Amino acid sequence: MEKPLSVIIDETKINLVNVLNESGLGVLILEPIVKELYENVHNTCVQLTMREKAEYEASLKAENESEENANN
Repeated sequence: MEKPLSVIIDETKINLVNVLNESGLGVLILEPIVKELYENVHNTCVQLTMREKAEYEASLKAENESEENANN
């Protein structure tokens, strides 16, 4: 059985907290680091969503064109 996504998420959170705690850096230093990481992840999510939407729309267009050609 594959590890459930919820377990992977929990383990990742725990691992990130452990890395931050073990770094020995104070919260004033960690805050901008975590903020930058969040911004990178957010930007990647936005780009992924845009790419997937464009691929989906192109797929729909190709299907419609294929159906039109089959009907002609």
